[in-house]
Amino acid sequence: MKIAYIISAYRYPHKVIRLVNKLNESNNSFFIHIDKKAGDQTYEKIFNELKHYHNVHFVKRYNCFYMGFGLIEATLECLREALRKDNSFDYLINLSGQDYPIKTNAQIAKILNFDKKSS
Repeated sequence: MKIAYIISAYRYPHKVIRLVNKLNESNNSFFIHIDKKAGDQTYEKIFNELKHYHNVHFVKRYNCFYMGFGLIEATLECLREALRKDNSFDYLINLSGQDYPIKTNAQIAKILNFDKKSS
C-alpha cells in the first residue's frame, strides 16, 4: 500500500520532524508545505533534518492566513507535487504539522485495507 502524506506546518519544527520519522516507511511519501510566515529558520530546521529521506518532498511556500486561500494553495501544491512524483498512491492523507499518530503504521495499513475490502 502506498500512502502520500500531505503535511502543512507553520511552527514547532521538532513536531514535524517527529511526525515524519514516526510515519516513515518505504512505501510512504511526504509532501511538506511550510508556511512562508514561519520564517526561514523554521523551514531550514525541518528541511535539514529531513532532506536525507528520498521520500520527503518540500513544496513551494505560501503565506497562509486564518480563513484565507493560502492554505488551499499550499494543499493544492502538495497534491500537484504528489501526482508529479507518482500517481499510484492508494491514499492521500492530509495532516497538520502538529498532528501525531496514535496508531502504528501497521495498524493504519490494516484499517485502510479493511476499508478497501468492505467497498
